[in-house]
Amino acid sequence: MEIIEENHLRDDYLTDYEEDAAAQSFLNARQNYPRLEEMQTNTYKCFIPQAWKVGKESGVTGFLHPEGIYDESDGGDFRKSVYLRLLSHYQFINEPIDGGKLFPDVHHQTEFSINVYQNCVQENVRFSSIANLFVPRTIDSCFEDDGSGPVPGVKDANHDWNIGGHPQRIVTVDGEALQLFATLFDEEGTPALGAKLPAIHSQEILAVLHRFSQEFRKLGDFEDEYFSLEMWHQTTAQEDGTIEEDTQFIDDVEDLVLSGPHFFVATPFYKNPRDPCTSNKAYDAIDLTTIPADYLPRTNYVPACSRAEYRRRTPEVPWYNENGEKGLVTEYPRAIYRKMVGSGSQRTLTCALYPEKVSHTNAALSLGFKQLGDTVLFAGLSSSVPHDFFLKATGKSNFYDDTARQLPFPGTDLRPRIEVRTLLLNSLTTHYADLWADSWQDTFTGDTWTKDDPRLPADTDFSDLTGTWDWDTPLRTRYARRQALVELDVLAAQTLGLSLEELKTIYRVEFYVLRKYEQNTWYDQNGRVVYTVNHQGLPGVGFKSKKWKEVKDMTSGTVEQTVEDDTQPGGPTQRTIVYEAPFTKCDREADYERAWAAFEGRNS
Repeated sequence: MEIIEENHLRDDYLTDYEEDAAAQSFLNARQNYPRLEEMQTNTYKCFIPQAWKVGKESGVTGFLHPEGIYDESDGGDFRKSVYLRLLSHYQFINEPIDGGKLFPDVHHQTEFSINVYQNCVQENVRFSSIANLFVPRTIDSCFEDDGSGPVPGVKDANHDWNIGGHPQRIVTVDGEALQLFATLFDEEGTPALGAKLPAIHSQEILAVLHRFSQEFRKLGDFEDEYFSLEMWHQTTAQEDGTIEEDTQFIDDVEDLVLSGPHFFVATPFYKNPRDPCTSNKAYDAIDLTTIPADYLPRTNYVPACSRAEYRRRTPEVPWYNENGEKGLVTEYPRAIYRKMVGSGSQRTLTCALYPEKVSHTNAALSLGFKQLGDTVLFAGLSSSVPHDFFLKATGKSNFYDDTARQLPFPGTDLRPRIEVRTLLLNSLTTHYADLWADSWQDTFTGDTWTKDDPRLPADTDFSDLTGTWDWDTPLRTRYARRQALVELDVLAAQTLGLSLEELKTIYRVEFYVLRKYEQNTWYDQNGRVVYTVNHQGLPGVGFKSKKWKEVKDMTSGTVEQTVEDDTQPGGPTQRTIVYEAPFTKCDREADYERAWAAFEGRNS
């Protein structure tokens, strides 16, 4: 290269290279840092065992460092040394408080911790941990607070990052707690001292995790009864001619290749990609009250080969049917999940139920069972806040089969109640007619809503349902769909043996984004959303703030809004939406209480 032909540049380059290579070799040398063997090299890790080595045996050492040693998959051996010396662990997130971050040049979502170690090994593990800190003074508040009042969540009542303290936020981690974490979040057989350390917000949350450790069946216990797959890889499947990028409306469900934004919790038709679709934000919210019975959204990818070849390339299920053949995965209804997850999002576990023939890219993970009822039940549980909480607690950024296998899948007498609500939420088009009929149980008609509200279909009960699907079968208004999800939360919590207070704590502490949206979403008398702050999830839904302030206090009458809709073939078209006053918002915790009492009464 010309740039290094001059001697001084060549010398500078080689000197820098030699220094970097030598430093890397030194840091990776087993004889220098034996406890860090197999871990990814990072300079801060090298200082920790050195401090134990050179420090006074009765002394202590304090470090501020990244959280990597507590969550890296290859860090189990080093964690054994860490846990036996750790006295205090205070985990921070670098979010801005009062306009400034603790570390201005570091990304706002970066996590780090203050760690106090003793230099000698303890006989038993026991350390204090406080998670979700934003400023150091919260640590003092936790130790000084009198403990009155509820434990504050990650965000306060104004939806700002919470900096208040409470003694319940001081979590004592001992050998039993580490064994719990290993059982719930690590590979089978992981010893307690090798467990990853999740961010436990309070003692109440730790108690909930103990519930999850009970002897429930997990998905992984159904080894031969289900399959999981990522299906078409966006790059390689285009290179080999399986699919091609072509944003368009389709006529055949077999041409539908799902991307992550297409669906949301128990909502298979959530958003429609724009044409052109330039990013994962170039999607419009679908109004389920206006779609035709045979609706299919735009797809960004379509099959690029013949139908016969496309099916030939489709993966098979791992079991044989009655004819001694393996069927295609697309011959089975599946629960499909977004693979990328964010614990700070409205929801982390994002699942919808899909009928046969649908495909997806590797932006999603799909699960299917031998028995259709198991698919419906697991999709319902996966759409609940308790199961979502479990995934949040893992801290994972991607949802793969190894994590799915850990999700609880208990048997339950509440199964019909969970299944009917799951089907009502997901069975939105004629493509679900067979799935609905095959899942039908006469007991569905004996179920009822837990809330008496004219905005719910048939007011209070499900007696009008039949085994034949039609357009009026599923829940279409956002109000009715929200109520069904609330009831799924309660049913899942009761299935898992949680208490009502534990469910409310999970929601209040861990689901602060959902809570913000709940407190700032208003419905009209027909169940339409007339205003929401959930602009990312529901773009274009309801009035904007200025108009909302003008109509918010209406006690009767109607107000109209004209919108442009490009979510259906033949568009864009203009639609006029009529909102009927008065407008109200919901209280999820109060609805939890009402649903809990109703289901307890029916099950007793």
